[in-house]
Amino acid sequence: MIMKTFLKNLILLPTLLFGITINAQLNSKSIPIMKFTIESGQNNLQDVTDDLISVDAYLIFYMEEGPNEFNFANVWPKAESQSYGTVEFISSKVYPAKGDFPSHSVNNYYWNYNNTYDDNKGLAILRVVKIFLEDKTLGLVEITTDKGAVLTYFGKVLGGMTSAEIEDAINGMDEELKKGSL
Repeated sequence: MIMKTFLKNLILLPTLLFGITINAQLNSKSIPIMKFTIESGQNNLQDVTDDLISVDAYLIFYMEEGPNEFNFANVWPKAESQSYGTVEFISSKVYPAKGDFPSHSVNNYYWNYNNTYDDNKGLAILRVVKIFLEDKTLGLVEITTDKGAVLTYFGKVLGGMTSAEIEDAINGMDEELKKGSL
């Protein structure tokens, strides 16, 4: 069931939801999993919303067909730059609605990032909060880098799979590859 859902998302999500501009590290073999449109953001508590909006910045989780890796990118299309790299799952928790506050989830990841606009690369921690409303899902992404920068983004979530679904899909793809059926 999970594999069928994953394969359905492979076909439908890129076509219906994303229409993304393909950049250097997001390429024709990139499979979008979840995109965050950015409505506001901060860099070390400084408001950078205008900069983000002016370059159509967005955040995206994606997979690569070949190495079967789960990836994340902070993409600035109009500036032709991005930070990208593999992510490793740390933890996940789903919270039920309480009173007037809707259900939400919090996922944490390690992110091995590389920048296209300078030589910086390193390790960051991603904290991804999704708030499930009736008509949309809101997202908050906090990136804390090994260089001491704290980037915070707020916006809407398009598409998406749970961490368990992604792990099951990766395991399922590995099994299918072993059988030679993918």
